[in-house]
This record gives sequence, structure tokens and C-alpha cells, in this order.
Amino acid sequence: MTRTAAHRLAIVLFRHAASERYPTRTVEHMLAWSLVVWAGACAAPAQMMNGPTFQYLLVIAPEWLWGYIGVMIGAARLMALFINGSWRRTPGLRFFCAMMGMIWWIIVSALYWLAVKHGAPDFPMRYVFFVFIFFEGYSCFRCGQDHASPTARDAHHGS
Repeated sequence: MTRTAAHRLAIVLFRHAASERYPTRTVEHMLAWSLVVWAGACAAPAQMMNGPTFQYLLVIAPEWLWGYIGVMIGAARLMALFINGSWRRTPGLRFFCAMMGMIWWIIVSALYWLAVKHGAPDFPMRYVFFVFIFFEGYSCFRCGQDHASPTARDAHHGS
């Protein structure tokens, strides 16, 4: 994907996220964008993962791979949100993507915790990951509510 195409896609998805038409999806959009930005920084050849804090992540995979996998998960989530709001309801797809996001942040958080436990310096962002994990779980819950709600199911079929 070229930078121009990626830029256009980002603008379309950002406008969709900012739309007042889907206010209940704000947390899901924020989490998806957080993952895309975090992973995108790792996917760029900037050597972001330097130092002992990242040692356990780098044992599993190189920085660029963490970046590309994270961007794919975040982009899939953004696409699920876009599809959900534009064409049809997709609480199952949104649930799967939210679960993938939660698994992502649990793994990253656990590997950072392991590094800190073994002497790496602690850092404030490590604690923010717990907020991400909590709200990913909340997003899974909301997807379940959406799936189970006859009002939500019937509202979109009439349009």
C-alpha cells in the first residue's frame, strides 16, 4: 500500500470514527487506532525497540514483525467497525477483533512485566496497557450485548 492510499484510508476511517452516527463505538475506535499507531511505530524501520524493556518481545519476533502483525489486527478492527456501521451489523466480527486486541495487549503487557521483573526499567505506559486490556474486555461485552439485543438487530434490517 502506498503512503497516499494509506493516507486516504486513514482519513476515511477517521471520519467514520468521528461520526456521531455510531457513538457507542468510540472506545472500539480508540483502541483500534491505539494499536495501529503503536504497531505502526514498530513497523517503520526506526529501531523503536531498544533496551532491556523489549528483550522478551524481541526473543519472540523482530520489531518489524510485531509492527506488521499489530497493524493488521488494528486495521482489521477498523474495517470491522467500518463495515458494521456502513453496510451491516457485525457484532461477531467486532467481538473477534476486540478479543484479538485484548490478547495482543495481554501478551505485550506480560512480556513488558517479565522484562521489568528481571531488571528492566519500569515505565508509565506499561500501566496504560491495563486500561487497554480492560476496555478491550468491555468492548467484547458490548459486542455481546449488541448481538443479543433484538432492538439493535431489528434497527439495521429496516434501513
